[in-house]
Amino acid sequence: MARTRGRPRGRREGDYAVTCLGREQVFRHAARTYGTPVSVVRLNYACEPRYGVLLDLARTLLSGEPVDLGAGAVNVVWQRYANEVVLRALSHASAGDPFVLNLAGPETAGVGTLARRLGEHLGVEPRFTGEPPATALLSDASRCHALFGYPDVPLGSLVALQARWLLAGGEVWDKPTKFERRDGRF
Repeated sequence: MARTRGRPRGRREGDYAVTCLGREQVFRHAARTYGTPVSVVRLNYACEPRYGVLLDLARTLLSGEPVDLGAGAVNVVWQRYANEVVLRALSHASAGDPFVLNLAGPETAGVGTLARRLGEHLGVEPRFTGEPPATALLSDASRCHALFGYPDVPLGSLVALQARWLLAGGEVWDKPTKFERRDGRF
């Protein structure tokens, strides 16, 4: 791999975060330069039965593979709620300094805890690999919940819904979230 100023070219840890920051800066520039009203919504871990962190965990459990604890914790949110919030955030769009909102579930749940809860519903005893790190990619969505209310489907219901969906043979999308990745490479 070629090197530039002591760093390898190509993707590096944190590249995804840098691209997100760059996207926000482009929108901020448009808001300031052109007076375009902008809402910046930072979404973490939206899920529904066909896609998301809970599906990824459930499929890992059902396959008999160990659950990687490397992500530590997540704060998943119901996709329908996320869609509603994004649409409602448009009414808060502003030029100059854009309206910025973290959109995530209100509960912080350890990956191991979620796997055990899913395992109870699926009739599977989870196995684990790795150790939970001291940090995790989480968002403080308290402003979101203050403005738009709490999600109408709480985490415990999402877990039960996910298990029922899979046990009933519901359709799933083959699009892993790769939430457990910590190197920014998706």
